[in-house]
Amino acid sequence: MKSEMNTTAQLTQSLTRYPVQSSSQKILPLAKPLVKGYQYLGYALSVVMTHEECLPWVYHQFIQLSSPNYQWVDFYHPHEFSDYPWLETNETDCADLNAEQLIATWVDMMNQDKYLVMFIDEYYLSHTAFYQEEHYSHDIMLHGYDLEQQVFWASGYNRDFQYGEYSIPIEEVLAAHFSFQEANKRLITIRYQQAPVHSPKVIAVVVSLEGLIEQLQDYVDSRPSSWRRNDIQQANAHFYGMEIYDILQNSIQTFIENNSKADIRAFHIFYEHKAAMEQRLMYLTQTVEGLQAIFDRYPTMMSELQELTRQSTIIRNLLLKYNRSHNTASLERASQLLYTMRGQEEQVLQTVLTALRQHIPAVSVLEQSRELKRRVMDRQLRQTSADRLIILDQLEQLDHPNEWIEIVMIMDQQIWDLLSQTDPLRTDRLIAFWCELLTRKPWVASQYDTLRNVIERMQTVVQDQQVRAQLDYWYTTMTAIRSQ
Repeated sequence: MKSEMNTTAQLTQSLTRYPVQSSSQKILPLAKPLVKGYQYLGYALSVVMTHEECLPWVYHQFIQLSSPNYQWVDFYHPHEFSDYPWLETNETDCADLNAEQLIATWVDMMNQDKYLVMFIDEYYLSHTAFYQEEHYSHDIMLHGYDLEQQVFWASGYNRDFQYGEYSIPIEEVLAAHFSFQEANKRLITIRYQQAPVHSPKVIAVVVSLEGLIEQLQDYVDSRPSSWRRNDIQQANAHFYGMEIYDILQNSIQTFIENNSKADIRAFHIFYEHKAAMEQRLMYLTQTVEGLQAIFDRYPTMMSELQELTRQSTIIRNLLLKYNRSHNTASLERASQLLYTMRGQEEQVLQTVLTALRQHIPAVSVLEQSRELKRRVMDRQLRQTSADRLIILDQLEQLDHPNEWIEIVMIMDQQIWDLLSQTDPLRTDRLIAFWCELLTRKPWVASQYDTLRNVIERMQTVVQDQQVRAQLDYWYTTMTAIRSQ
C-alpha cells in the first residue's frame, strides 16, 4: 500500500509540471452504440456510428448469435477493430514512457482524432466497481481530455455496470496504467477514415438486403453463417441462432444446481440481440424505399418484436435480482419466460423474413444459376438438410433448360446421395425432368461420356421404377452409340 501511495504522489507531481496549452481540451465525438455487451463492441460502434454513411453496414451486422460452449454467448461479428470498414488501427508500445511523456503522447494522438484503447488496472479508477477493492485488468477507451481540469474522458462500464462516458482524473489513469507489467502496456489507436479501408465490393455484399435475409434465416434455422461472411475471422462455434435458448437454459440450471452467482453477460447479449433487431427494422423502414408499405401488411409485427425486447429485459433483470436475493424463484421464472419466448421469436422472425423477401426484386436466370452453381460445388453449403432443401428449391425454380443441364452435369455423387437422403421423391422428379431434357435436346457424340457419368450417378439414388427404366434406356442407348 505504501508503494502505491508513493507512486500516486509521484504521478501527481509529474502532472503539475505538464504545461497547459492554449488549446487545453478536446473531446472526440461518440454515438450511442447499437450493442455494447462487451466493451470493445461499444468502442468501435460508438466511433463508426457517428457517421451516417456507416449505418447501413452497422445494421447489417449483429444478426447471428453463436456459442463455442455451454456458457459463452456472443454475436457473430467482426472481432478486431481492423475488421470494421472505415477504421484505421495501429498499436503502440508505451512501456518505456514516463508519466509526462505518456500524457504528451496521448494528447497528441487525440489531437489527430485518434481514440485510444488500452488495458488498465481498475483498482485505481474511482468510477469502477473494483476501485480500492481488487486489482482487475480491463480495457478502457479514451476519447478526450481537459488539461485545465486535469481529466481524461473515457468510455466503459461504471460501478453500477452502466455503459457511458466518464471524466476520470488523469492521475487515476496513470496509476492504473503503471500498475501493470510492461507486457500489458500496449496502446491501440482507432481513427475513422472517410474512404473505407476495405474493398467497397466486400462492403456492398455485406450490406445487401439479400445478405441480411440469409443471415436472419441462418439464425432462425440455427445454422452457421461462417461461409457467408468472409469478412469475419472468428473461432469455430458449436451452437448458432435459436440454439442459444438451450445455452441460456443450461446456464440457469447450472446456477440453480451450484447455488452460484449468475453470470449475466450471455443474457445481456441476448437482450441486445432483440433490441438491435427492433432498431434494425425501424432503420430499414426509414431508408429502404417501399419497405414500410410492405411492413404495414403485418400490423402486429413490430409490436411483437418490441415484446421480445421487453421479455428479454425481464429475463436479464431476473438474473440480477437473483444475484441480490439468492432466491432461485427468479431463475425459475426466467427459465419459463425463455421457454415461451423461443416459439414467439421464431414465429415473428418468420413473418419478418416473409415481409423482407417481398421487397426483393425478381432475380435473373443468370444470377439464379450462379448462386445454384456455388451451392452445389461448395461442400460447406450441403451440410444440413436445410441447405439441401434450398438446392432442391432452386433446381425446381430455375426455368432455363440449358442452365439447368449445366448445373446437373457438375453435381458429384455426394450431392446426389445427400439430395436423395433429404427428399427422395423430389430427387426422383428432378431425374425424371433430366430424362425429359435428354429427349428434347440434341446432343453430340463428344458429350456422351459426360452424360453417361451423370446417368450413372443418378442410377445409384433413383427409387421410382419408371424413372429408373428411363435412365437405363438412355445409358444403354449412349453406350451403344459410343461403341460404334
